[in-house]
Amino acid sequence: MTNIQIDKLSEQLNNENSSEAREEAIYELGEFTEEKALKALIERLSKEKDSDVIQMILHIIGKIGNEKTIPILFKYADSNDIEVCLTAINSLGKFSSSQEANIALDN
Repeated sequence: MTNIQIDKLSEQLNNENSSEAREEAIYELGEFTEEKALKALIERLSKEKDSDVIQMILHIIGKIGNEKTIPILFKYADSNDIEVCLTAINSLGKFSSSQEANIALDN
């Protein structure tokens, strides 16, 4: 059942006509711990143009706390959009281990 839910939310995440639909999908995908949900969020992040939606994805991937997202968060922490930058920095702050951040800086 979970994979079906993730697939449906992934489809909703790609709804180009409604940022509200994308935001709802982002929030709901953030409730899953499966790698597939995180992958859908990261894929959407690479295509997203709406700053509010980008911020929401950054917030959710920070909440999920998968160390694989640290380099992505560092990338967005360097954004020219101050709100995106601050959201990425805030999400990085959710990682409990400074060792994880140091690993990301070394890569």
